Amino acid sequence: MTRKLFFLLLCLLSLGRLYAQNASQAWWGYWNTTQGLRHSLELSDGASQCAIRLTAKATPSLAGSLLHGLRFYIADKTVVTGLTVWASQRQFSGSADVVAKNVPLDQLKDHQHDGLPTEVLFDEPIAILPKGNAYASIYVGFTVSVATGHTLQLPTSAVIGGGQNSCIIDWKGYDSSYGALAMQVLLSNDDFATLVLQPQQAGTELIVPAGTTQELPISFTCEGTQPVSSFDYTVTIGQQTQQYSVSLDTPLSEFGATATVATRMQMPDQAKAYDCLIEVTRVNGQPALASAQSPCTVLSQMPLRRSVMEEYTGTWCPNCPRGDVALRLLDEQFADRFIGISVHNADPMAIADYDGSAAKRRFLDGYPSCAIDRLIPCDPYLGLNFASKTFQTNQLVDYALAQPTVADVELSARWNDALTAVDLQAATTFRYSADEAPYALAFVVTADSLVGEGDGWLQVNTFAGSTEWDEPMRQFTEAGRSVKMAYNHVAIAVAGIDNGLAGSVAAPVEADVPQLFDHRFDLSGNVLVQRKDLLHVVAMLIDTRTGRVANAASTHVEGATAGLASVKGQKPAGIAGRYTLDGRRLTAAPRRSLHIVRRTDGTVKKTW
Repeated sequence: MTRKLFFLLLCLLSLGRLYAQNASQAWWGYWNTTQGLRHSLELSDGASQCAIRLTAKATPSLAGSLLHGLRFYIADKTVVTGLTVWASQRQFSGSADVVAKNVPLDQLKDHQHDGLPTEVLFDEPIAILPKGNAYASIYVGFTVSVATGHTLQLPTSAVIGGGQNSCIIDWKGYDSSYGALAMQVLLSNDDFATLVLQPQQAGTELIVPAGTTQELPISFTCEGTQPVSSFDYTVTIGQQTQQYSVSLDTPLSEFGATATVATRMQMPDQAKAYDCLIEVTRVNGQPALASAQSPCTVLSQMPLRRSVMEEYTGTWCPNCPRGDVALRLLDEQFADRFIGISVHNADPMAIADYDGSAAKRRFLDGYPSCAIDRLIPCDPYLGLNFASKTFQTNQLVDYALAQPTVADVELSARWNDALTAVDLQAATTFRYSADEAPYALAFVVTADSLVGEGDGWLQVNTFAGSTEWDEPMRQFTEAGRSVKMAYNHVAIAVAGIDNGLAGSVAAPVEADVPQLFDHRFDLSGNVLVQRKDLLHVVAMLIDTRTGRVANAASTHVEGATAGLASVKGQKPAGIAGRYTLDGRRLTAAPRRSLHIVRRTDGTVKKTW
């Protein structure tokens, strides 16, 4: 070997060691190994393009980085006939790749056989997302060819959802049901910190009862290039501070890798709004400083949570019968803790104030669709699993009911003596004291057993004759293509439906002191008032910061006998309590379920 050749090889080996050991390098992705994997994507035979998109606006910490390579997961390498990795500035088609590299098939790893990712380094680092260019972006991904007659599954994050740039298949964009694509890019950047651990309160706003010991889920995210194996931190709420130390069995070795720690802490005794301050003080035994602050609301007691489903439907919609069945099933399962509202479109039961509302436009995704507490958009029957033919929305209502809230809401409603208007009173009782009250009440009048003549009252039914759906759908699978039926939960009048009524909640709020708000619905000309004894009123407490429904209540409108009139000059006895058949007291009238009513005059009767 000549001296010149030997010197060249020595230089190359040295460069390789520097490349592999560069302290500023880090694996980065919308997915990381702490999120786990699931096989949620399926590619058909032929060639498919799969990528993530890095943008200067969405990921400013990556500005000025060099791209060295990528790693990704596939489920089964035996069906792959070709694979190319690349980086590209194209958006949907057209321009040339920045770089592309064919991958020999014998270098592929897969999740099914190896449990490992395939890692590919480019021959040279590539400059991406130049500093100062706020609109810079680059796609990084691979093109995979699948053998004829086969399919290939791509693992994604076990955590459903992700950023809009986290999963791009054939440039069709991101579907939140996928999860983030299990792919990472190897980057280097002189601005990357060596050792940073950023804390953050995991989950939703912290809402807890006063004077109790709680487990606070706190997440810690690695934002440096050096793996994190241990750290110390403090938590401060009010005047109370506690210190904690953590040693990780598996170090956080990726940029963005996260560990969630259940932190036990005593809550203050006073019911009020606090800030929860989390401070990291040491990482891997070295002094460090990173902090996060989030709201913590301490309550005198935990309010009773009720959940609202706003279902968007129409008699013209052939798939909408499943929404009607879902509301009945949810009524039966959750009784007084579930409230259903059926919002009709382009049929005789549609009302413009609700059908054209901004709240509806925010969640409508075709018909049928719905929103649970204006938090979870989903199908009213299938929930989030559109591949199934079974009722699953109850799982989402369970989740919604488990979310804590800050106030109790109670409601009463009664016809006026002339039976032309409904007078209601809402009592909102916050369980903490605060100077601010970013909440407001919205109200809906709903009707049950609505019927009518003409084609507009016939429900179009695509389920006729189907054998794929589960038993609760039999009502429609055994019916014809058009069904004459009675409609329940139908919204017939609204007030403040988008953001609540001004003045319905006033600041400041005082713990355990009810705020009363009165409202009148004039229903004298409302043609959808068919049975005055079959009306309900719904109150929704809306968080005006987020638009979500924080709590709700529903009540039967009293003061009308079966039919259109009540007895003049005689007020019926009030309701002393409602009970299930096994004696459990209900906090409000359940919809369309058999229960017991005890009146103030001592009489007791079963009612529907």
